[in-house]
Amino acid sequence: MSRPNRRIAWAFAAGAAVVLAIGGLRLLSAWRGTPAPAEAGDSGLVAATDARTGDAAALADLARRVRTLRDNLNRTRSCQQQAEHQSADLRERVAVLDDMLARDTLTDCPIFLHEETTVRALQSILREATDSRVPAAGRMATGEMIARQRLRQRLTLLRDEMDQQARDLDARADVLRADLRRQADELAGIEQGLMSRLPTLPGK
Repeated sequence: MSRPNRRIAWAFAAGAAVVLAIGGLRLLSAWRGTPAPAEAGDSGLVAATDARTGDAAALADLARRVRTLRDNLNRTRSCQQQAEHQSADLRERVAVLDDMLARDTLTDCPIFLHEETTVRALQSILREATDSRVPAAGRMATGEMIARQRLRQRLTLLRDEMDQQARDLDARADVLRADLRRQADELAGIEQGLMSRLPTLPGK
């Protein structure tokens, strides 16, 4: 497991522990009941009650931040995985086009070219010119040459566009990966702070 994934897994495990701890504190507080009202002049009891209320509010705020960060972490990871998947798919297409251009099999039609109307039209023209080829027929040979040249240019353009899109997606995935590490570190720090506060609460 990579370092970012280990950090994320630890963060989620710590988050689960925090949720259980907070749930236990709430049950304990409910079982013990509300503290008796303070008598006039009993400043010690008032101060203790205020401190307990402040701790509970601080924990609730930290718990909300943990939930928000975990949601953000999930969204960032999903975007990163999507970018990586799209980049890999584009690079596979680039490899197919490179092979077609290298072997001069320009009339091949993989699935991703089915909706490329210009490519399909040029392929159709090239097939017809090739099938109708007559030795020494200069006009037909010229038409075939023009169709082949235009088709090669179009496939090369598509190949370069897909390669650039893959590069852009790789760059985006790198940014998201760095953001994922930052969010995981931030989440781990907040959860550690939250866990460290739980033993100091009254009644622990």
